Amino acid sequence: MHGSLLARVDLVEKEKLSLRGEIENIARGGMCILSDQAVPANSLVRCELMLARSAVGIPTLLRVRWFEKAVDKNGFRLGLQFLL
Repeated sequence: MHGSLLARVDLVEKEKLSLRGEIENIARGGMCILSDQAVPANSLVRCELMLARSAVGIPTLLRVRWFEKAVDKNGFRLGLQFLL
């Protein structure tokens, strides 16, 4: 599914932060996205999954489990766990 899903992520706690990311992989328990910004571990985020050629997104709530600098790409990888 690489490249066919996009995610818009909003930080729920504290500051308002909105970012876009490309989903690198997705599984039953969560997903990994490539983003231009790091988000601290344990942050609660609201995410809207955008399917290719669809005007409607799928909302979900996630927790950031980890983040790392993507050395092979320009940006950060975020490990997100589905809560809903």
